[in-house]
Amino acid sequence: MIIGMLSYDAGAPIIHGVHGRMATGGADAVMRVLVPLGGALVGLGGSAIGGCFNASGGGVGCGVVVLTGLGIGFLTPVVLDAAVLAYEPAKASPPTSALLCHQGLTLAPLTALKHDKDGNVRPVLGLAATF
Repeated sequence: MIIGMLSYDAGAPIIHGVHGRMATGGADAVMRVLVPLGGALVGLGGSAIGGCFNASGGGVGCGVVVLTGLGIGFLTPVVLDAAVLAYEPAKASPPTSALLCHQGLTLAPLTALKHDKDGNVRPVLGLAATF
């Protein structure tokens, strides 16, 4: 369990650091510690509102509310990291099939198979350009 928690807390921040994004890694590490605690506190507050701390108690349902908040708190940083923080800027490069690449102009061959009106398959050849 300790190895799992260390992997959860440090794995993604280390990857951000390896990619030269130290501030993002630090923010991710802080988020992975504080957001689950916040989720647990929200669950605890929900338990209190639901009467779990009355003399009669709330039974098993109160623990489920706290654990649900904790679980959502653990999932939220993972989703935010994957959707927002984890990105690598794409490097612009000409296609490997490019015939000509010069000052922003790229020419590349195109090939395809097309059905004509009689149902026959014909090869189509062309040239694509980007500028």
